[in-house]
Amino acid sequence: MGFSLEDLKKGTSHGLTVNNRAGLEVLKNSLQPISGNNLENRINNMAASVLPQAATVLKESSTRLIFFFDKSSSCSGTEKATISGFNDLIAKEKRSGFPTTVSTILFDNDYEIIHDRLDIKRVNSFNYLAKGGTALYDCLCDNLSKIIKEDEVARVSSPKKTIVTIMTDGNDEHSIYYDLRDTKEIISKCKALGFEFIFLGNGIDAKKEAGKLGIDASHAENYRLENNGILLNFRAVSNVLRSIRANGKIDPNWAAPILNNNLALGDGIHYSDDDSTLRLGGKK
Repeated sequence: MGFSLEDLKKGTSHGLTVNNRAGLEVLKNSLQPISGNNLENRINNMAASVLPQAATVLKESSTRLIFFFDKSSSCSGTEKATISGFNDLIAKEKRSGFPTTVSTILFDNDYEIIHDRLDIKRVNSFNYLAKGGTALYDCLCDNLSKIIKEDEVARVSSPKKTIVTIMTDGNDEHSIYYDLRDTKEIISKCKALGFEFIFLGNGIDAKKEAGKLGIDASHAENYRLENNGILLNFRAVSNVLRSIRANGKIDPNWAAPILNNNLALGDGIHYSDDDSTLRLGGKK
């Protein structure tokens, strides 16, 4: 007998999307080819035991995504690729069904908050124009401090995992209020709370700069400042999310899409990732 998550939702009044596959198999195998009220009763009875397990699975997989995107003038011409890669990642995460909130902050001399702890179901595309300088320290310190304080004031448990992705194509040259030491200190506080950081850099030594900020060098990588290079950054972030949900930690090969692209362009040899290459517009 065929059985799906949607079948379970229709047969109960709970309205949850169940992600406990083992529980579903038990439910599926226990159902015989019956119909009418008997079938509905059997589904409801089994759901009473499966749904609490599923709720636990969902809670343990709750995620907060925080993006810091460089929009300084040197990034001009890459706006569409950044938006396309972001949209593709968000669409994929929406399909996963895991509870997720999104914060998106763009920075140049100042910063602009696009999404502020928004439920991923409500996250839509956006537009921006790259201009100005790079004030990364001011942006990170202001916003990460705000997030920590809001968590404390709310007095509620934060998502099981917070992933912070920083994408920049240059060193900080325009911060006024905070410096490297301040930024390293706030990142250290975030890491103590369980935050994970991914640092993607162009035109700089990403691993070295990440290390200065207190971010593990293995969680940093250089990318090519061209459309496919930017799109593949989001494929790498998707790898990070998948590995954290599966194993509770970042897979050492999370940056394979970026590295393969760098090698391919550097030596003329074609390297491929698990998926086909992303194209502009979020299509494969």
